[in-house]
Amino acid sequence: MSYVLLNNQITNRANVKIDMEDRGYNFGDGVYEVIPIYETKTLAMKEHLERFAQSAAKLEISLPYDQSTLTQF
Repeated sequence: MSYVLLNNQITNRANVKIDMEDRGYNFGDGVYEVIPIYETKTLAMKEHLERFAQSAAKLEISLPYDQSTLTQF
């Protein structure tokens, strides 16, 4: 059984349905950022999150968390 995070809730993958108007599904819109971790510490976390937020804003994707929340991890 596979699980995914959907709307801030973990649910069975079988419960997930994609809206036919979803831009990510139709056009591949999305944002991808890799944050390397060395010896349990992130590298340039602030810069990665800033770039991630800028990319999301250009695609008009609203992020569910702000940078201060994400930097707690």
